[in-house]
Amino acid sequence: MLSYTIYVSLRYNTAYNNRITLHEEDLEDVKTFTYLDSIIDQHGESDADVKTRIDDDDDDDDDDDDDDDDDDDDDDDDD
Repeated sequence: MLSYTIYVSLRYNTAYNNRITLHEEDLEDVKTFTYLDSIIDQHGESDADVKTRIDDDDDDDDDDDDDDDDDDDDDDDDD
C-alpha cells in the first residue's frame, strides 16, 4: 500500500501573514483543501463542498433519465 503525507497551511479567518515552517520548510499556503471527502476553505464555509455534492447528484440523475428514454424508444418499436 502506498502512503504519503502533504502538509499545507490554511489560514482560517485571520490577518496573520507570517509563513508557517515545519522541518525547516515553509508550508504551502492554500485557499481550500479536501479532507475526508469534505472541502474546507479559509472562511469556514461549506458552499464549495455543498455545490460539489449537488453537482455530483445531478450528474447521476441525468444518467438515470437517459436510461428511461432508451426504454421508451424500445416500446415504440414493438407497436
